Amino acid sequence: MNYKLHYQALIAKHGLQYRPKNADGYERHHILPKSLGGDNSTDNLRYLTGRQHLLAHWLLYKIHNNSEMAMAFFMMRANKSNYLLNSVEEKSAINAMYKTGLMTK
Repeated sequence: MNYKLHYQALIAKHGLQYRPKNADGYERHHILPKSLGGDNSTDNLRYLTGRQHLLAHWLLYKIHNNSEMAMAFFMMRANKSNYLLNSVEEKSAINAMYKTGLMTK
């Protein structure tokens, strides 16, 4: 699966450049994460719904497969939008931590 292509499509289709007037449920997302050299410029920021934001971080983890992206994906579990993670999302976030060695059994 081409995770990078899916990530780019998610950002292009759903990423809003400006904070919505009714911003409830929207979170700010760095297109290129700061840990990979991204900054806080408007060109690098988009607003996504909480679920889209979680998906974006899962895709970034699948693309880069490193501990920084695993941690970011895992931390999305403490989401600001208060949406409920399903069991697959929860398991995927925990597995990312195990696979990168950030968590041990």
